[in-house]
Amino acid sequence: MNRHGHNKDICEIFYQEKSYKRIGIGIESYYLLTDALVIAIDHSNPAHDKKIFSELEKRLGNSKSGGDIQLPSFKSLKSLGAGTHRYYNHQGFFFEDPFNEMRKERWLIGRDEILIPSTAAAFNLTVNDPKARIIACIAYYIHMIGDIQEGNLKSMNQLDNYRKLLCSFGDGLETAGAYTAGEKTEAFTSKIKIVSTGESWASLANEKPHRANFYLKRYLRNNVPEVLKELTGKYPKDMEIIK
Repeated sequence: MNRHGHNKDICEIFYQEKSYKRIGIGIESYYLLTDALVIAIDHSNPAHDKKIFSELEKRLGNSKSGGDIQLPSFKSLKSLGAGTHRYYNHQGFFFEDPFNEMRKERWLIGRDEILIPSTAAAFNLTVNDPKARIIACIAYYIHMIGDIQEGNLKSMNQLDNYRKLLCSFGDGLETAGAYTAGEKTEAFTSKIKIVSTGESWASLANEKPHRANFYLKRYLRNNVPEVLKELTGKYPKDMEIIK
């Protein structure tokens, strides 16, 4: 994954800027979150990703709340191959395959040992704070939107269209604890769950996926920053995380 190309949606939705170069004070939060997404979700090239992993470790060490976080060893992240990694890490934030131990283990390492702890550090939260899990869940599904838009969905059978994605997104937020995190977060989650089960969204997702992509990202751009401010006390672009 190109660190700035595929992360453009995160930049626009979380940090309210078209370019990461304009984020300003929140840039370290951006790098910490997006590098964690790269490693947790898309790691498939050890030669390339080792550098990103090392930078992620350094940023955790320099952050206010990430100094005590111990990432798993890089070697423990089995190389899945660029053509097959979506089978493991692109099935849903809380998806666990009961019949495939490697599939289950690989995503649990990515989610629970890399993405959620790094998200906590990126927003000055503790690792066990449910808010970190909610924010990581939102970031995960924004990443999935980009993957659906890219295509090559044969390995993403749980999330291979916008109807499935929105259903999984709403369920994931509920499981993460969004209904007890604040009024804006609850309303955001309720809207996603209501729309995801409607016939209009199913029809749009199947017949006009480009329009579904447009409407979904517009909703996220208009609402995610306020949700994140409710969860963390600041907009992500104003988040200072360095000691």
